[in-house]
Amino acid sequence: MKSERMRLRDRLELVFADFEDQQYQKGDIVLRPGEQVSHLYLLRQGAVRQYVRVGEGEVTIHIYREGAVVPLALVLAGVKNRFYFEAMGPVTVRRTAVGVGLRKIEDDEMVLKELLRRFAQATLGLATRIEYVLGERSGRRVAGLLVYLAERFGEKRGGKTVIKLALTQREIASWVGLARETVSRELKRLKAKGLIVDHKTIINLAKLKRVME
Repeated sequence: MKSERMRLRDRLELVFADFEDQQYQKGDIVLRPGEQVSHLYLLRQGAVRQYVRVGEGEVTIHIYREGAVVPLALVLAGVKNRFYFEAMGPVTVRRTAVGVGLRKIEDDEMVLKELLRRFAQATLGLATRIEYVLGERSGRRVAGLLVYLAERFGEKRGGKTVIKLALTQREIASWVGLARETVSRELKRLKAKGLIVDHKTIINLAKLKRVME
C-alpha cells in the first residue's frame, strides 16, 4: 500500500504531466533572487537547497526533496523572490506555468491538504533550527542539524543512518551559522565519541540525540 507521500507524488505527476523534464547538475541555480517566478517546479529527482547570501557567507533556509513543488510558498505568499534555489546534486524537475499549476492544485483537495501539512512541518522545522542556531553551543548546533537531516533524509544501512544528500561541510556551516573550520572540529569530536563516521553517516542516532539534551 502506498504512503501518503507517494500518493501525493502520483497526483502531482498528473498536474505536471504535459511538460518535459529538465536536468540540473550539482551547483546549478534553478532560480535566482530578483527573477520573476513564472513557473512552478515539481522536483522529481534529487534535492534543491534554498539559501540567502549574507555578507560573504550563505544561510541555508530549506532543503527540498523529491515530490516538492518549488517555489510554491513564494507564489502563494505573493512575494518577490530573494533566494537562491540550487541543485545539491543531479536534479530532475518538471515545470508548469504558475497559473496552470495553481489551478490544477486547487482542484485537487487531497493535494491541497497534503501541501498544507508539509508547510506546517517545514515551519516547525525552521523554528527548531532557529532555536538551536541562536541558543546553543557549536557542538549541539552541529549535532542537532545532523539529527534533523537524518530524520528527514536518512536511510538505514548496515545498522547506521546515512544522510542521502550531496552535503558538504560548507553547507552544514551555512545551516548552523558557524565557520567551516568550527564545523570540522565539532565533527571530529563526534567521530571520536563513536557517534558518526563522517558528516553523512551516523553510527548511533539515539546517542547523537542525547548530545542535544
